[in-house]
Amino acid sequence: CVLRLFTAPLCDAVTGQVGSARGMLEQLERQNLFLIALDDRRQWYRYHHLFSDVLLAHIPALEQQTLSGIHRRASEWFEDNGERAEAIHHAIASGDFAWAAELLERDIPAMRKDRKEAQFRNWLKAIPDEVMRARPLLLLAHVGVLVSLGEFDGVQERLDAVESLLSRLQSRDGYLVHVELYRTALAQARGDLTAAEHHASRVLEIAPPDEPLGRAGAAGFLGIVSWS
Repeated sequence: CVLRLFTAPLCDAVTGQVGSARGMLEQLERQNLFLIALDDRRQWYRYHHLFSDVLLAHIPALEQQTLSGIHRRASEWFEDNGERAEAIHHAIASGDFAWAAELLERDIPAMRKDRKEAQFRNWLKAIPDEVMRARPLLLLAHVGVLVSLGEFDGVQERLDAVESLLSRLQSRDGYLVHVELYRTALAQARGDLTAAEHHASRVLEIAPPDEPLGRAGAAGFLGIVSWS
């Protein structure tokens, strides 16, 4: 009942009873016990939501540690099987926020490609501040999500936190390109064209030739500044 959707190998992974889930799922479905098939091949299932809620309500507080372990094993199984969204959901539910943050960092390219900023922002809300502030890549991704959604509150503070973290790193130019690019966007949003031009020019100074996203973004902002 902890799983929003499940298949026999996943059930085996979270219960530790390898090979037993397939027969149990088939028996539950034959007896029409609140099991709903999610595909024609009868590989994936979910419980009826009300039944699942009832079962969850009967898990005593003393079993919360066991529950966290189930979520963690489910997260690992989903990650190993290419289901990143479910892996992140269960990582957050497990309370292992370091693992959840790692999965979120892995998901950054797909988030940008598929424009999943809103979903990514909702996941980030669950990550404690102390975990976020130890990971410059995730902080920058958070800034990128906020900027793309037109939400600039807190962007300045997060960029300052990233730069503070970067001061301890030897290799940081790749990060600084994005810091300067987001500072350009923030200045542009505030109507400070002088600062926008400064930060965009800084991007072009430090971005290597094989950094097309950063260079194109800076060039675009410089064009907006000139047009304005």
